[in-house]
Amino acid sequence: ASELGRRVGGVEGRTQGDMGTRDAVALDLYLQGRQAWRQRRPATLAQAERLFGEAVERDPDYARAWSGLADTYLLQADYGIRPAHEAIALAEPAAVRAITLDPGLGEAWASVGLLRSQAGQLGPARRSLEEATRLDPRYEMAWMWLAGVHGESGQRETQREVLEQAQQLNPLEPV
Repeated sequence: ASELGRRVGGVEGRTQGDMGTRDAVALDLYLQGRQAWRQRRPATLAQAERLFGEAVERDPDYARAWSGLADTYLLQADYGIRPAHEAIALAEPAAVRAITLDPGLGEAWASVGLLRSQAGQLGPARRSLEEATRLDPRYEMAWMWLAGVHGESGQRETQREVLEQAQQLNPLEPV
């Protein structure tokens, strides 16, 4: 698959198999964390926080797990589970750690974009989320969060177009 990727022009992004850790348990904890995170209920967000925390304990250099942890804190604020100032204070070091560990990880740039959006920094949020979509055009959450930034900026037509992109990527995403 790697050889084919090198031969085919225009192939970008990472392969599905490139999950950023060699620790199978950390990977499993990350995947379970994302599954819990996507359910977006207080109990499942608490579960996601625990699972991502365990993943980074097992592999402190696992950028995706740090990204998941940052996203979880920020979603807890969105859903009124945690005060926004507390969520931002917890998410910032996790998002920075993710992007520092793997500057080419679209998921990490999306976490930074979400963080900046929740901190009211719409211009930097847009740039971070655009970088996320460039690095990983298949990560629908980056597109969804980018649409939110466009909406907050009053760019409704662009917001609609970006949301359509997110929906095409994952038409079954409940959000």
